[in-house]
Order: sequence, then C-alpha cells, then structure tokens
Amino acid sequence: MVNHKYKYFFLTILILTACTERDIVPAPPDRYDDVYSFSDEVDPEEAKLLYEQYLRERMLLESKYRELLTVSKIEKRKQSYRNINAEVESYGRVNLPELMDALKQVQEEVRRQNLFIDQLSNTLRELGRDPDTDESIVKALTFVSMYDQKYIELYNSLEEIYLTSKKVELQPNKKQRQELEQQINSAKYLASSVQRDIEEDLD
Repeated sequence: MVNHKYKYFFLTILILTACTERDIVPAPPDRYDDVYSFSDEVDPEEAKLLYEQYLRERMLLESKYRELLTVSKIEKRKQSYRNINAEVESYGRVNLPELMDALKQVQEEVRRQNLFIDQLSNTLRELGRDPDTDESIVKALTFVSMYDQKYIELYNSLEEIYLTSKKVELQPNKKQRQELEQQINSAKYLASSVQRDIEEDLD
C-alpha cells in the first residue's frame, strides 16, 4: 500500500504542471483515471474536484491581480498629470481659470476612458476574446490618444503664457503685452474648443 504522502505528492505535481501556462485559462486534463498509474488509493473523481477547485481559486487570484494592475495604471497616469510646475499652476488658477478647468476636464475624461479600457479588457479576456479587436476598446484608445495630445497642447499654452507674463513683468514693453494678450485669447479659445469637443464626444 502506497503511503499517503505519495498520494499528495503526485496531486501536487499534477497541479504545479498546470501552472506553467500563465496567459491562458488552464483546461482540465482529459483523463483523470491516469492518476491510477500513480497509486490505487487516488480516486479520479477526488482528483478532478481538487483540480477544479484549484482552477476556481486561480481565476479569483488572477482577477484580483488584474484589478490591482488597473488601479496601478490609473495612479501612475494621475501622478503624471500632477507634475505641473507649482508656480505655473498657481498662475493659471488666478489668471486662466478657463484653461485650468479644461485641463482638469481632459484629465478626468482620460482617466474615465482608461478605467473603461482596463475593465472591459479584463472582461473580454475572461471570455477568451481579444481586446485589441473590440470596437469599443479601439474607440476608447483613440479618445485617450487624442485627448492626451490636447492635454499637452493646453499645458504648453499655459506654460508659454506664464513665460511671457514673466517677460512683461521683468521688462515691460508694448510688444510683449500684445503678445501676452494674444496668447491669452488663443488659450481661452483652445480651452473652449476642447471642452466643446468633450461634450460632443460624450453625447
């Protein structure tokens, strides 16, 4: 009679073998009666139930891991948006509230779309589908790419206005003041245009 420790040893080998493929949902073995080749004491039905329990627990762990990755991605993106120079941001809040509102709105919409992409991608993978070919994912990725660029444009406009205002402050002249006024008007138009585009995209 084979010792009980060998029974669990062979079951462990069976489960560890299934862990080698990390990117796909593991499929149950075709023949559980193969366990008989290891020991007469191992019940194939018991082995099958143990293996199915392992599959369920693994799926739960992988789902939790994907959720953690999603949160991590969002936090990293939020951090990158917070890297606005403090003086520039303070200047914008006082002198260009419309531009700062547009920056915040773009940031929020990009964050929302990224969350949608990550959550829907996880669902599609669980169903065995390719997220890269899903129409909704492709549309959301296009949205994110476009508004990432708009965020950069808005911030660059804010920074240029801040620099010009410093020039006017340090060495006032009519030309610099006119340039500053033109930049401010252009920034307001850009902010209004971006906000209008977001509203239309959400309709």
